[in-house]
Amino acid sequence: MRTPAALTLVLILAPVFCSCSAGPTWLGGGPSETMLCLDGEQSFSIDLGPGDVLVLDMRDPGSGGYRFVGALFDPRVLRLDKVLNLPPESGLIGDFGRARYQFLALAPGETEVQVKIKRPWDANADLYKRVTVRVAD
Repeated sequence: MRTPAALTLVLILAPVFCSCSAGPTWLGGGPSETMLCLDGEQSFSIDLGPGDVLVLDMRDPGSGGYRFVGALFDPRVLRLDKVLNLPPESGLIGDFGRARYQFLALAPGETEVQVKIKRPWDANADLYKRVTVRVAD
């Protein structure tokens, strides 16, 4: 006959062992998620492994009249899965919130993610943020 303490321990540990593929890579689990806050500087770099998730978090440039017009990158190396527009947290006039671009690292290689912005009256888009992404096994 099992004791209640042993049964409780099994019930607590079973989900942990069943979800190892979702755990951090340093525990032998699945892919990791990395969030880069792109405030301040314009250029960044990061190393990932295939299957890792990269989230680029940045201030919305709407206070300067700009709008996001897209991101350039090598689709053999990364896949853009999601773009989120987050509302302002401060409630102050001129705070346009934040944007998050979520990528999945597909295959070994190197690419530069260029986030572009544009004012409605301008003919050309401007480079807002640049992130060099290296994906290696």
